[in-house]
Amino acid sequence: MLSISGLVVLGLTLVSRVSATILQNGQVKPTDYPDTKINASSYSFTTYPANATEISYQGRWDSKYVSWWS
Repeated sequence: MLSISGLVVLGLTLVSRVSATILQNGQVKPTDYPDTKINASSYSFTTYPANATEISYQGRWDSKYVSWWS
């Protein structure tokens, strides 16, 4: 009979050996994206108010203007 600590070690060993492959339309989706960091300070971003005409999204917003997909 295994002790509780032995079961924990066995469980962690099994979990560490688990891997998964993401399929997208029957093809393997790459999940390792090297060198995708950007330096945000090298770009110029504009902030718009919640009722700006430039925003065309007509979804659901909460009181803090967070978009919720249904």
